[in-house]
Order: sequence, then structure tokens, then C-alpha cells
Amino acid sequence: MGLTEGACPKRCAQTNAPSTTLRAVPLPASGEDHFFSNHASPTREIDRKAHCKSRPPARQSARKNGRDGMPTLEQRRLQVVREHMALEITHDWDAVINTFAHPRYELYGNGAVFDGEEAVRAYFALSRTPFPDQANEVIAIGAAGENVVLVEFWLTGTHLGPLTVGGTVIEPTGKTFRVRMAASFEFAPGTDRIVCERAYFSEGLIARELGL
Repeated sequence: MGLTEGACPKRCAQTNAPSTTLRAVPLPASGEDHFFSNHASPTREIDRKAHCKSRPPARQSARKNGRDGMPTLEQRRLQVVREHMALEITHDWDAVINTFAHPRYELYGNGAVFDGEEAVRAYFALSRTPFPDQANEVIAIGAAGENVVLVEFWLTGTHLGPLTVGGTVIEPTGKTFRVRMAASFEFAPGTDRIVCERAYFSEGLIARELGL
């Protein structure tokens, strides 16, 4: 609600607060936003003293807080994704599995799909053998659509174990990589449990960073 002219309650008018005059600057022909200024203007004056009554605090968005003060479903999902990614760094695979309603990874860099707990645990071992210190650094995170959270992040790692590429085993080089990538996390409707993580990346970019 903006400043408007009109009478305030008597107790407001009797306040000892000094009166400050603001002048409304007319909207420029260029279409810029209207703004208030203390500089001279041919337009009407507005007496701030007549509007000394405090404005009530704005309601917090339902997207940020539930009406009962508890986290919303969107908030809980964002937190689950953050925890999921942090747990992947510490190799707490049991806890990672617990963030899923159904464990599933789809890798949109090599086309691999790991569906079910057994396959997902095998993926953890496969990916961390060559890069045991693989980590992620979240750049941006947010809800998208009804049941999806999107994340952009840096993926980092050091080639410290045997890496199999196209049937060829490459011994550790000690080289590091740091690539920017993204992932989507799909949730079961109405819950904060993940049903699929989809990672989008370039294997070629990682290989170039490792000098392969």
C-alpha cells in the first residue's frame, strides 16, 4: 500500500514527531518507476506526519513458512536435497538411501541408469573408486514445477584410484577436476522423499580436465 492523503486518528495527529514533507515526482515520460523525492516538484505535497502510524508487518510468503510455523513441503524438499548431497560427500550411503522413496539415478552424460537400492549402491562404489574425494559445491537450488528441485553445482574430485573408460583401466594420475553441472531431483507426490536423481554433465569435459 502506498502513501495516500486522508485523515489519521486524533492520537496520531497529536504526536510530537517533527513533520517531514515529501514531494511526489511525476512519472517520467520514459516509463521509469514512480518514486518519492525531497527535491522540489510542482506536484502536491504529502505530509508524513499525517501517516505516522506504523504499517503492520507484511505477511510472510506461504512458500517460506507454513501457517502453523512449520516448514512447508517445498522447504523440506530443499533441505532433503541439501542433506542428500552433503551425505554423498561423506559416503554415508545408508543415510543417502534413506532420502529416497525409491533409489534411482539417471546419468545424462553417459546414459547410465541405476534403479533400485542394489544398483544404486553399486553406482556409489563404481564412482568413488577412482575419485574417493568426489565432492559437490552448490551454486543454486530451487523448486521447479510441482515435484522437482533443481540444483546447479560444482563437481570436484581427484583421480586417486583405477578408472575404467571404454574397457580400458587408467591408473591413478593424481590429477583433479572441477566441472559445472546440474541435477534434478524428482519427489514422490505429497512427500519429501526422492524417487529419482537425474544428473546432467559432460564426461568429455571431465576427461579433458584429467588430461585423458
